[in-house]
Amino acid sequence: MTDGAPLNTNPVPSAPAKKGRGSRRPPRVNLKIVLDTNQLYTGSASDLLQGGLRAFIEACRAHQDIDMEWFVPEFVKGEREYQMVQAAHALLPYLEKLEKLLGHNLAISREILESRVKGAIDRQVTELKLKVLPLEVASVDWKQVINDAINRNPPFERGKTEKGFRDRLIAESFLQLLRTSPKTPSVCRVVFVTADGLLADTIESSSNAWSNLRVLRSFEDLRGFVNTFVSSVTEDFVSSMRELARICFFEDGSKDGLFYTANVRQEVSSRFGEQLNQAPSGADLREIGTWYIDQPTFVDKRGQKITWNSPISIESTAYKQQKRPSTLGTLFSPSVSSSGLQNPSPTPPSGASVYSEALFGKMASPGPSLYETLLGAKLGSDSPYAFPTTEKVKVAKGSTNINVLWTATVTAAQKLKNPKVQKVELGETTWE
Repeated sequence: MTDGAPLNTNPVPSAPAKKGRGSRRPPRVNLKIVLDTNQLYTGSASDLLQGGLRAFIEACRAHQDIDMEWFVPEFVKGEREYQMVQAAHALLPYLEKLEKLLGHNLAISREILESRVKGAIDRQVTELKLKVLPLEVASVDWKQVINDAINRNPPFERGKTEKGFRDRLIAESFLQLLRTSPKTPSVCRVVFVTADGLLADTIESSSNAWSNLRVLRSFEDLRGFVNTFVSSVTEDFVSSMRELARICFFEDGSKDGLFYTANVRQEVSSRFGEQLNQAPSGADLREIGTWYIDQPTFVDKRGQKITWNSPISIESTAYKQQKRPSTLGTLFSPSVSSSGLQNPSPTPPSGASVYSEALFGKMASPGPSLYETLLGAKLGSDSPYAFPTTEKVKVAKGSTNINVLWTATVTAAQKLKNPKVQKVELGETTWE
């Protein structure tokens, strides 16, 4: 069932068409969106863009009334290519193990992997109709760039080194596009998306004269901006309702929000528990960490019903179990202190040694342990009394995206009521 304004059933007479002239369609607004590297990064050797962004770009093709262009600066494309090549190189040891198992040379070299990465990037750029944004080198004020690097002006970081040269080139590429685009907001809007605060500040401070510019700090901000742009509501309206939506869904120190009343955490855990506990390649187990609830983003408005998306990111840590030799001698090493009394260690090691040390204590003097004396054997790693133990070694940090789509009705007093979860979607997991 779709809510909406009451329909007017009285026919409205149309103006007679003028002879010789057809009806004019309103001009399409040009929306140019430029993406920074941190919006593309996936940790994958095969995917240029993260899955959510790719799906969003494909979905935006449905907006026929907007001329939407997606740009990737040349330096961003090159940086992403470098990341993908490094991820591909990390796969080589697994291929070598597979070759050893099969007894067959698969003939996959570093050069072949690098060639396939470049091919995958070119193919995805074509599929998504991305435009690679070049830098007009001759148009750059290099004296100003050098001065900013010396004085650590943004995007150069303060410190002993002047990190930020690539970011400055990305900013120059974007500003060149902005200067050559129409300035009228009703004709053209130019958007830059980056999670880098210094880069965002650089672009904003260099483009105060452009009222058609927006700098967004996340993919969710981009999603909300585009949804607002293509709908009938204004940015001011969405901005005024966003804080109410945040409180309606989740507020620190309160359990009245929809996150608790709709048992969102339980639903996520029950529906996606298997995926959330799946360890990445090269790891044996995965532990769930902190849940972060982001600001809600506007999705749609029909009548008085507004649809929001409240993104949740779930942090994870992946571990690899590594074996290490252990013996009864390392578990049980009771000793006598200089006073002749047994003393428990103040910092017992992990595992079963906690129990044994609490019972027996440790000896300060070196030499054979009591158990070596009783058994008449050395308890080394090659001892028949040795047994393997394992320890966890952290191999990666990950973040899983969850999208919670929910609706609420806006009242005449600009309040939100009757919130209801409509859909909970599992996004992708990125590992670093």
